[in-house]
Amino acid sequence: MTPTTPIEHESATTSGSPPCPVLEFRDVELPPLSRRYDAMRQVNLTLGEGECAVVLAPPAQEGLPLADAALGLIEPGAGEVRFLGEDWVRLGVREPLARRALVGRIFDRAAWINNLNVLDNVLLPRRHHTTLSEEQLLADATRWARRFGLQTLPAERPSSVADDQLKLAEWVRAFSLEPVLLLLEHPMRGVARERREALHWAVAEARTRGAAVLWIASDASLRAELAGPGVSHYTVLNQTLVAE
Repeated sequence: MTPTTPIEHESATTSGSPPCPVLEFRDVELPPLSRRYDAMRQVNLTLGEGECAVVLAPPAQEGLPLADAALGLIEPGAGEVRFLGEDWVRLGVREPLARRALVGRIFDRAAWINNLNVLDNVLLPRRHHTTLSEEQLLADATRWARRFGLQTLPAERPSSVADDQLKLAEWVRAFSLEPVLLLLEHPMRGVARERREALHWAVAEARTRGAAVLWIASDASLRAELAGPGVSHYTVLNQTLVAE
């Protein structure tokens, strides 16, 4: 399979001009998708390089369509979702695939290819989107795994691996891409609290590198844990985002 070439993302330091936002929701209406997602309306959100938006969703409304919309997987009923300055709807067939190679995601639900072992699941995106050697891919993944508390990535199928180990493997898959956008949907769910610090450090490093972060959670303690310059907080209320 021929790797898809990722889109180059120019920063202000290389282009000499201010960069466009990494992610924008402009007056977006998102339709409900069966039982998985509720509808959302008038969603406005802008994330520049190194910025982080924390979206707190009440437990009864944890299944949000924001991450799917940010990846261009849902077509808005109105408004625009822009990634690196381009409206997903206006892109062709191949370009969205290349752009999605720049996004690391931790899913709100299990997202594994069941007939591949966990290690191959983790390596698959970079196998497809880069020309790095298998040795380098494995070394990078192992480094991230150990950083997050896994000595090795499981060689078993996802159905045979404990949920907390699978969540940590998701962290590895997301961060090893060195993405320009991180979509974190309830990334702490099912993971021991002592693992939080490792994830916070990884997010801080990614932001320093210029990555934007959309962090969706229902744990109100994140208001204090994620604070400071470049961090904005939102609450889901009446099917829209309300800035705090």
